[in-house]
This record gives sequence, C-alpha cells and structure tokens, in this order.
Amino acid sequence: MFWDIERLYVGEGASIGNVKQAVEGELRRQGYVNVRHNDLEVAGNKGGTIISTTFPTIGLSARIFYQMVIASGEDFEAPKATVGGMAAFIRDLRFL
Repeated sequence: MFWDIERLYVGEGASIGNVKQAVEGELRRQGYVNVRHNDLEVAGNKGGTIISTTFPTIGLSARIFYQMVIASGEDFEAPKATVGGMAAFIRDLRFL
C-alpha cells in the first residue's frame, strides 16, 4: 500500500467538487473500472490496483483540504506509480 498526503488549496473560482469531478474523469480516461464518486472518496480499480482519493478539511478552512491518495495492489510498482501519477495530476489542475 502506498499513499501521498498533501495540503491542497482550492481557489475562489473552484470547489472541492470540481477537484473530485476531475479525478473521476481522469480515472475513467485511464481505464479504471468500478469508478465511484461519493461524499467520502473518488475511487476505482484497474489491473489489480485499487486507488482511493479523499479530501478531508480537518477543520483548516472552507478552501484548504488535505489531499490523500491511497493505492494498493498485487505488486509494489503499480500502486506506487498510481499514487505518484494521481497526486501529480491533482497538483497540476489549472483551476486550483
């Protein structure tokens, strides 16, 4: 199991819902199946790797969240690459 936790600031023109929609779209674009988007997480699986992303506020503010990306799988390399790739995708979102 691998994970990445970073602080995420959501700018005035966006919401955490926009981030979740972007993550869901990226998972589908990458071929993940059983993609689910609910109040707690955006998650899916592909080729034995399961990924979950969540964005708790933990009382920081309405615009500051923790971005948590977690993946596990049958080997080490695929979940590790999955976490790194999704964390970078979120970090590089233009509307943030």
